[in-house]
Amino acid sequence: VDLVIPILCSVTLVCNFIFAFWRSRFTQNALVYMLLNIGIGVLPYLLLLFQVGTGRVDARSMPWVICLIISV
Repeated sequence: VDLVIPILCSVTLVCNFIFAFWRSRFTQNALVYMLLNIGIGVLPYLLLLFQVGTGRVDARSMPWVICLIISV
């Protein structure tokens, strides 16, 4: 879970970014993709925040940090 979900979130973020600007200018579709990226980008932040709140940040949280960096 700590590896698969961040990878899927990262792939989704990158694909949404590519689809937002692929063969189009900034239109309604691009706005939907970018808003979805904002929504998906909040997920790793919240999960990392709750994990940090427990006082344990270890190697399992590294994929979440990478996903958070991609979302920014």
